[in-house]
Amino acid sequence: MESGLKALWVLSSVLLVSNWQHWTYGKVVPQVPCYFVFGDSLFDNKNNNYLDKSAKVNYLPYGIDFDTGASGKCINGLNIADTIAEQLGFDSYITDFGVRGCTNFLDGVNYGSNGAGILDSTGSLAGELFTMNAQLFNHNITVSRISKILGSEEVARKYLSQCIYVSDMGLSRTEE
Repeated sequence: MESGLKALWVLSSVLLVSNWQHWTYGKVVPQVPCYFVFGDSLFDNKNNNYLDKSAKVNYLPYGIDFDTGASGKCINGLNIADTIAEQLGFDSYITDFGVRGCTNFLDGVNYGSNGAGILDSTGSLAGELFTMNAQLFNHNITVSRISKILGSEEVARKYLSQCIYVSDMGLSRTEE
């Protein structure tokens, strides 16, 4: 019992010290320049809201615990990608790509789409969605925009190599 309490105390101390930067410096500078998210409903940050015929969740009770209310996320509050962004030091969750593409993409983009899977046919019963191929296509658009802003592909490649990329696909979608 005593060794368990000691281990818990050590773990708590490590977690406290590792997060001191948030309290010590006030505004935290992100640990990486940008963060790109690919995925399904676990990572969807309202990309499906922009599609006409899709499985949307931009109404109550979805988002009941989110600070802006119903957001189009398949979760009541922050999703996993939002929590990672917060831990990396970003001010807010990563912007969704949307249909026309986002304009604030130098911090990263969330391409996640409710119902998406690795195969293009996955989730098709739910209507329109951004499949993994569509998400990668949209990422290529973002990369070309970043290259244009930074002045060259080489500079963009160096910038993007410092970013974090995360993907989640295929949760319970094998039957479709």
